[in-house]
Amino acid sequence: MILTRVLNALRPGQEFTLNDDDISTIRWNSESVTTPTQEEIDAKTAELLAEDQAKVEARRSALAKLEALGLTAEEVAAL
Repeated sequence: MILTRVLNALRPGQEFTLNDDDISTIRWNSESVTTPTQEEIDAKTAELLAEDQAKVEARRSALAKLEALGLTAEEVAAL
């Protein structure tokens, strides 16, 4: 699943098929599209995972701040 996300980020708007997140099985619907290198894939994977982690940390921080303002956990969850 992560490889699909990475490929969509590296080649936006390009359609492809992929089996079992195995880069060797990728088939682009356009012959003009080149498959990214393993280095490109690794770099984009790290970037996307870092972005995901930053979002998780920002959410935790926001929830902690709301609770510090006196909201209950239930009220925060309702938001």
